[in-house]
Amino acid sequence: FDAGEIQQAEEKISRVPDMEPKEIRDLQESLDLSDSYLLKALVNVKKNRIHDALAAIEKSIDMIQEPIHIAHSEMGCQLQAANIPAVMLGCCSFVKEALLSKKSGIPSAYYDSVTQIRLELHKCDSSLHNIGLLQKLLRAVKASCRAEDASSLMLQMAKIARRQGNLDFAEGLIAKDGSALTARYEKAQLLLAKGQHMLGFQTMWDLLLHIRDFSVAVVMYEKDEFKISEKILLKVAKLLQHKSFCQVQEQACNVFTCVMAFCQANGIDAWLSQLGEMTESAHVPEIVGGFFLQECTALHPGYTKGWAEYASWCYRQGRRQMDWTGKSTSGPMPPGLVDQRARIKGALIDSGESNVLGGMDISVDDMAEKIGEIFVANNGDDGGLDPTTAGYLSSVRRACESALPLASPTSIDSLLKIWRSARVHVLNLYTSAAKGYFEYLRLSQAASDSNETRSCRAESVDITATLRLLRLLVKYGDDMQALFSENLQTTPTRPWRSIVPQLFARLGHAQPSVRQQVQALITRIGDSSPHDVVYPTIVGFEENNSSRELSGLLENLKAKCPELVSSVQRMVRELARCAVLKEDDLLCELQEVSQIVSSGLRLMREEVARVRGNATLAEQDRVRILREKYDAIMKPADLALDRLRRAFAAPAECDHDRAFLAQHHGAFLEACRAFRAPDSVYSPDAAWEPMRAVMRALGRQVRRGSLTLSHISPYLASLRSTDIPLPGVALEGGADESQHVTIASFEGRVELLLTKTKPKKITVAGSDGRSYTYLLKGREDLHLDERM
Repeated sequence: FDAGEIQQAEEKISRVPDMEPKEIRDLQESLDLSDSYLLKALVNVKKNRIHDALAAIEKSIDMIQEPIHIAHSEMGCQLQAANIPAVMLGCCSFVKEALLSKKSGIPSAYYDSVTQIRLELHKCDSSLHNIGLLQKLLRAVKASCRAEDASSLMLQMAKIARRQGNLDFAEGLIAKDGSALTARYEKAQLLLAKGQHMLGFQTMWDLLLHIRDFSVAVVMYEKDEFKISEKILLKVAKLLQHKSFCQVQEQACNVFTCVMAFCQANGIDAWLSQLGEMTESAHVPEIVGGFFLQECTALHPGYTKGWAEYASWCYRQGRRQMDWTGKSTSGPMPPGLVDQRARIKGALIDSGESNVLGGMDISVDDMAEKIGEIFVANNGDDGGLDPTTAGYLSSVRRACESALPLASPTSIDSLLKIWRSARVHVLNLYTSAAKGYFEYLRLSQAASDSNETRSCRAESVDITATLRLLRLLVKYGDDMQALFSENLQTTPTRPWRSIVPQLFARLGHAQPSVRQQVQALITRIGDSSPHDVVYPTIVGFEENNSSRELSGLLENLKAKCPELVSSVQRMVRELARCAVLKEDDLLCELQEVSQIVSSGLRLMREEVARVRGNATLAEQDRVRILREKYDAIMKPADLALDRLRRAFAAPAECDHDRAFLAQHHGAFLEACRAFRAPDSVYSPDAAWEPMRAVMRALGRQVRRGSLTLSHISPYLASLRSTDIPLPGVALEGGADESQHVTIASFEGRVELLLTKTKPKKITVAGSDGRSYTYLLKGREDLHLDERM
C-alpha cells in the first residue's frame, strides 16, 4: 500500500478472515485485525469506494473498542497498555471523520482526532512508544485528506513525534513542507531537541527577525488560531538563559552583537540604552533574555507562560543580587545587578581607612565583604526579629557600629544609605516577580475555567508561584503590603490549596500585617472549599486556642458549615485520644519521672553514706534527717506522681480504658504509696522498685501488635457513610470542588508500630471504594512537616 501497489494490497488484505469482536479476547489479536480493517478502508478510499470504506472503518473501530474496555477492567496497574489501542482508535476515528466529510461535502474537524491521539500518546509509558503508531496515522492522513489538510496535520504529527522522541521521523515530516512559518518554528524546536542549541537558536532568531516589527503573525491549525510571535519571543528568551550560552564566552558575545543589531534595526531605544551599559560577558544572554520576557508580557499580556517565565526571571535576579552583595562570588558580575560591595568599599575609603579601621587586623576588601553580609542578613531574605524596614535599619546600624567601633556617625550613615539603595533595588525586582506571579495565577485560572487541559508541569508552576509569593509576603510583607493587600483579595484560591499547610505555618509570623494577610487568604480558601482548611484549623486551635487568627478561622468555618466543624472536631479528639492511649501516656510520664528519681536516688545514696559516717548522731536523729532529706529531694517527683494519680481518677471512656484501670490502677497506687513512704530510709532504691514493676508491665502492654478499634474508640468504629472529608486526599472529579472523598468507615484493627513514640496505623475506607492508611503520631513535633 505504501509503495502505491493498491491492487496487490487489496488482494492481500482480502485474505483476512471476518470475525466478530465478541470472538476475540486477546488484545494483540484485536490490534492486528483492527489494523487490517483500517488498511482495507484506506484501499477502498484509494479506489473511491466510500461506502465500502466506511463499512471497513466501522469494523476496525468495533474490533478495538471492546479490548479497550477489557484492558481497563482487567489489567489493574498496567492500564497504560490500554493507551496503545486508544491511539489506534484515534487513527480509525480520524479516517472516519475524513470519509464522512467526503461523503457529505461538509469540512471535518480533523484536528480533534489528532489532538486526542496526542493526548493518548502522552499517557503511554515510554517503553510502550512505537513509531508504527505514527506511521499508521501518516498513512491515514495521506489517504484520507486533501493536500492542504495533510500538510497541516503532518506538521502536527511532527510535533507529536518530536515530543515522543521519534526525532528522525519528525524531521522527515517537516522536510516535506519546510517553508511555512510554523514549519520553520517546528524545525527550530527539532534542532533544540537534538541538542544543537546554537543552530536551533539561530533558526529561532531568524524567525524573530522575520516578525521583527512584532506584528501579529497568525497561524492556522484547523480550528485553532494563535499568535506565533509570543511563542517565538518566549522561546528566544528561554534559549538566551540556557547554560550553553552562559558558559561559553564567544557564543555570548555573538548573541550580544545580534541583539544590539536587532535593537538598532528596530529603533528600540529603551533596550539600546540598557544594553549599551553592559560589558560583553558570559551573563549578557541571560539579561537580554529577561528583556525579551518583559517584551513578551507587554505585547502579549494574555500569554500565561510569558508571565510565569518573566516572574521567575525577576525572582532569580533578586536572589542573585543578594548573593553578590553578601558573598565572595568569583567571576564577572552579571549585568543588571548593582555591585554593592564596591560601593561599600568606596564608602570606607572615602571615610578614611585609618579613621574607620584603625588598628583592626582586616583589609578594606574583607571589611566590605563583612558589611555586605550584614546587609544580606538584614534585607529580609534571612528573616529578622522585626521584619520591617525600620526594624532592619536599626539592626543594620547596630551591626555596622559593632563591626566598625571607630567609625564616625557620618560614616555609618553613608553605609546605611547604601543599604537603603540595595534594599530598594532588590524590592523592585521582587515586586516585579510578585506582580508577574499574580498575573500568571489569574490567567492560569481563566484557562482552567475554560476547560483547557492542564499538564502536570502547569500544576508544578502553580506550586512554585504560590510558594514564592508566600516567601515574599513573609520576608517583605511590610514593604509590599499594598501589593499583597490588593492581589490576595482577588487571586484565585485553587492554586493556593496545594500549600495550605505552609499557609497555616505562617499564621504565627511576627508581623501583624502578614498574619492578617495569610488569615484573609485562608478564609477565602475556606469559603470556596472548607474541606481543605477544616483539619488544620481545628487541630491548630486544639493546640493553641489563644491564637486570634485560628479562632477567627474557626468561627468563620462554624458560620459556613457548622455540622462539618462539629463532626471533624469530635473525630479529631477521638483520634488524638487513640494516638496516645492511657498506657502510652502513663509510661511516657513515668519515664520522665524516673529520670528525676534517678538523680534524687544518687543524692540520697550520698546522704545515707554521710549520715551513717557521723558517729555523733543517734539512730533516731539519723532516720529523721534522712527522712527530711528524702522528702525534699523527691518532692518534684512526688508532685508529678500526684498529677498522674488525678489523671487516673478520670472516668474511663471505652472498654480499653476500663480494662487498663482494672489491671494497673491498684498497682500504680501501691507503688505511689511505697515511694512516698519508704520502708527504710537507708535503702532509697527499694522505694522506687514497685514503680519499676509497673513500668515493665506497661512496657509489655504497649508492645502489643494490634488493638481492636471498637475497644479504644466506639465512636470511630461506629462511623458509616459520613460527610467527613478524608484529610490530605485530593478532590475527585477534577475542578468540581463539591466532590470530595469522604469517610465511609474505619477498619476494625489498629496496628501499633514498635518505634520510640509508638504511632498507630489506621486504615480508612473512602467513599470512592479505596482504602487509605494513616499514622496517628501523638508525641512528635510536626511543625517541621508543615514546611516540607
